[in-house]
Amino acid sequence: MIPLSDGKPIIREGKRGPKARWGKKVKKPRKKDLAVVKVVRRNIDGNVSNKTNKTVISVKGGNQRVNQGHAIDIHGPCRMFYSHEPRDDKGGARVWLETYFDVDVFVNEDWQAPLELGCMTKM
Repeated sequence: MIPLSDGKPIIREGKRGPKARWGKKVKKPRKKDLAVVKVVRRNIDGNVSNKTNKTVISVKGGNQRVNQGHAIDIHGPCRMFYSHEPRDDKGGARVWLETYFDVDVFVNEDWQAPLELGCMTKM
């Protein structure tokens, strides 16, 4: 008969062999590793009315300082958020991206639009 505790078998580690890996919590990324990507609407409006080319994408946090550019490349999954109430901690943004992966920011001269967008899907 196997001894049970709360419906689970009681298992003790042996003296030899590999250490047990069960029951250990998965390490969550730290909040300071989070990068937030926002669109600066003020600059978009200024570009249209003044015919300028200011950077409109802002990346804050993560393992980099505040960067602004015309295009970004995220090296991993990200999550997009929408809030109908402006968020004070996000600078009043209503839509933003969050990721724990590296984000490359490109200014207009450094980035070329891809010829084929293979990742786009029809809805």
